[in-house]
Amino acid sequence: MRVTATLESTDTAGLTRQIGSGEADLFAGQGSMLVVIGLEGTPSNSLNGSISASLAGESVGFAGNLVFGPNAELQGTGQLNVDLADAGGLAQIAGGRDLSLPMAKGSADLHFEGERLARLTNVQGTSGETGFTGELSLSRTNNAAAVAGNFAIDEISIEGLSTAVFGPAALVPGDSVWPEGPIASGDSPRQTRGSVSITAPLVSAGGVARMTNASFELSWDESRLRLARFEAGLGGGKATLDLSVCCAGALLDKTVSGRLTLAGVPVNAIASPTMAAMVGGTIEGGVRFEGTGASPASVFGAMTGEGNFTLTNLAVDQLDPRVFSAVSGLDDALNMDPDALASVIGVTLQQGPFTAGRATGAFTMAGGVARLANFIVEGQGGRLAGNINVQLVSTGLEGGFVLTPLGLDDANGLISADTARIGTQLTGTVLAPVSTLDSDTLIAAIRARANELEVERLEVLRAEDAERQRAAAEERNRLIEEQRQRAAAGSCSPGRGRSRAISGGRGAASRTAAIAAANPAPTGAASAAGSA
Repeated sequence: MRVTATLESTDTAGLTRQIGSGEADLFAGQGSMLVVIGLEGTPSNSLNGSISASLAGESVGFAGNLVFGPNAELQGTGQLNVDLADAGGLAQIAGGRDLSLPMAKGSADLHFEGERLARLTNVQGTSGETGFTGELSLSRTNNAAAVAGNFAIDEISIEGLSTAVFGPAALVPGDSVWPEGPIASGDSPRQTRGSVSITAPLVSAGGVARMTNASFELSWDESRLRLARFEAGLGGGKATLDLSVCCAGALLDKTVSGRLTLAGVPVNAIASPTMAAMVGGTIEGGVRFEGTGASPASVFGAMTGEGNFTLTNLAVDQLDPRVFSAVSGLDDALNMDPDALASVIGVTLQQGPFTAGRATGAFTMAGGVARLANFIVEGQGGRLAGNINVQLVSTGLEGGFVLTPLGLDDANGLISADTARIGTQLTGTVLAPVSTLDSDTLIAAIRARANELEVERLEVLRAEDAERQRAAAEERNRLIEEQRQRAAAGSCSPGRGRSRAISGGRGAASRTAAIAAANPAPTGAASAAGSA
């Protein structure tokens, strides 16, 4: 027996159903679909058969041996060849409904037994310039079906993974940082369950390799699509992710939930170049999150969750705590112009980073805002304390930190831990942060303390001068008293003694006058002496 049939129609959906492929959209293009069927052999024994479907430059074809098994079940073994702009339609035939996959061109050995079993082995192909190998199987029991498989892919992209999980329409850009297209996870519950393991030596984003040695599972059930147990090397550390999208059905809003962890990842491996130039170190931590919305942007706008992190070998550029030692050593801070003080502070801060061996923090997310509160870091010669808020939709930054001295020994007394504060305000976005230095508080404290020290110095000088004058007055009064006593003693002697006493008294009076002239007394003391 030899049979050859050709079918062609612009109703691609109808023709696809006729050849037994159900509601799958095999081809992405538009136009007339051509199906060619060929059979040759003996039906009671076996047939050599082929079937191919094509539209424009896309095609799917099978060629192999066909036999009728028990209960007239058609079974076959042969080779499958595909050249598709979107492999999602082929995945739908295999039970992976609502999966959006990239273009694929390749071949595989196919064995099927009616509708209850299909197995692809020795899968080899390319998607663009990326090669892949693997195997896939589909088994049906009554109304339930299960898909299992594993693939090795030369390189996967974050964009491709996002397309597979959220659907291609979800990645339509909008006004915010995140895409604003609708998340597609199916209009009704799925009839299959599946899990496909994937490995890739490279993971790229924006065409740039970001991670290495990735492995994960793409799984689904009646209502949930999951990117499970994702693990990859990142900057010498490791990143893990578990992400799920729920639920398949008529509701437009979908719930995206998951958990992300980082271990031993350098900050510059996950931060923007601007942020990485400001902050360095190694991060370890995790975050649990959940958000509901119709698009990725609306999901981030309603995100809730919590997380924590530890930073080791933290370095914050241009925030050198040695600024406090430099300022405390200024000789004439009181007479310096505030702008000159600000210049000294700014230049000294730029001499080095703020460093700390370890810093830990915890944050919360609610209403699409991540909040890091009461973050305190004790570093080498300084302490940082502050808060940060991040608007998750726009990645907008709001907050700041205060740098204070730690363990500073200021011999001049110009700097104290209570008043020495340098503020840093953060604005802009996480991708393009803006840092603004605020040294006004420190300048005001320095000038106020310098003024206090000057007042204290003048008070000491006045006290010393007053003490010298008091001592001189006491000495003068003592001499006057001695002279008075001598004069009184001389006045008690008769005759010649009396004239000598008078003469001696005149001499003593002359000496007292000389002493008084050399050591003038305060007005009060002079009045007291005159009265005496």
